[in-house]
Amino acid sequence: MKKLFLIFVILNLILISTKEKEIIDLTNKPFSEIVYENNSLWFVKFFAPWCPHCQKLKPIFEELAQKFENHKILFGEVNCQNNSKLCHENDIEGFPTLILYNDGASFKFSEERTIDNMKDFVKHMTQSPIQMISNLNTLQHDLSPNYSTFLLVSTPETKNKKYHKIFSKFSNQYRKKAKFIILELDDPKNSKLYQDSLLGQKIHKRIEKSESFPLLLSFIDRNTIEIFDEKFDENLDWQKISEFIDRYSLPLMPELNSRTEEIILNSGNPTALAIVDVQESSSKAYLKNLKKFSREFRENFTFCWLNGIEWEDYAEQFGIHRKDFPALIVLDPKKGAYYKPLLERENKDIQSYLNEILNGKINSQTVSFLKGMGKGRKMKLLVILLGSVIMGIGYIFSFGVCRGKKRKIDTNKKDN
Repeated sequence: MKKLFLIFVILNLILISTKEKEIIDLTNKPFSEIVYENNSLWFVKFFAPWCPHCQKLKPIFEELAQKFENHKILFGEVNCQNNSKLCHENDIEGFPTLILYNDGASFKFSEERTIDNMKDFVKHMTQSPIQMISNLNTLQHDLSPNYSTFLLVSTPETKNKKYHKIFSKFSNQYRKKAKFIILELDDPKNSKLYQDSLLGQKIHKRIEKSESFPLLLSFIDRNTIEIFDEKFDENLDWQKISEFIDRYSLPLMPELNSRTEEIILNSGNPTALAIVDVQESSSKAYLKNLKKFSREFRENFTFCWLNGIEWEDYAEQFGIHRKDFPALIVLDPKKGAYYKPLLERENKDIQSYLNEILNGKINSQTVSFLKGMGKGRKMKLLVILLGSVIMGIGYIFSFGVCRGKKRKIDTNKKDN
């Protein structure tokens, strides 16, 4: 009887959402049963009525729901003032918090809350985590500058084996970090299949010597292809696939933002951070050139860039001023240290700077000078990047968040 009632509730919610295009109030509904246990797809806003950022988001979230009125996704909201227990259960520590729930898995949205950003996030996260294609022309269109792409080259003989199923499992696990595609070809070594594009020719060079299929490739960009060297057989250690995906899940020069921050800080390598003015042609050329070094030094540094105009106060802590953009600085989160920034832009200077850091010829400096310098969004990023304090992604790139106490959400008064 309870199950029948729950089905009735869900169908009624879907009917309301479809016909009246409303945001569904889940505050006092059986949240877990509705969101987690029915293969459903939800984008849920957790909010507090007193929070000004929540009030600002309200019309934007409603507009977003309208854009997906014919989509299978449902939009809901939870008032944390009226159900603090539910918000604790979902690890809500600030308002508003947006979480997408997909077939039992949850994915927090942590970018700037614009209509375009949220729309792109919902589209990406609600697509099938894995795409099936049958030709390279489709692959060319599917490669993205913002996501690394993992390609499993398969044959009809391997299609029904467990490899596809396991690859699909990885694609769902890492869907927020990368794109996953299966390319099925009758004869993957047939060179004629790859003649129509430069990308195809590069792929053929990588797989023509392969002794067996499927074969796993990573596209960091159109010019950088990595191959998974392990053979797909009964002895394959699947943890090695996970390590391969972790290693190549970042583009060569990603922007340091809420989506990439966790991967960058957990890479285990020092961070080579370019601080740029994204509107200036000199910075654009600098980033394009720095990609060459990102390929060469990928094993030793994790390269990324930061918008120096938005984070100007942060850059100035290292003596990097707007007139110096673009500039390069290496941070070592593990040691809580940094290296004197490089303001010169010639290739020989960049090469020398990176090599000297690797060879211990440039001494690192600690971040003790930060103590007592005050608080603020930019200073929090600085401290976190240098490993002094490890906090959540959403805290760094919160773009306006109302916060209560960490262990107990204070929904009765505003934060100052």
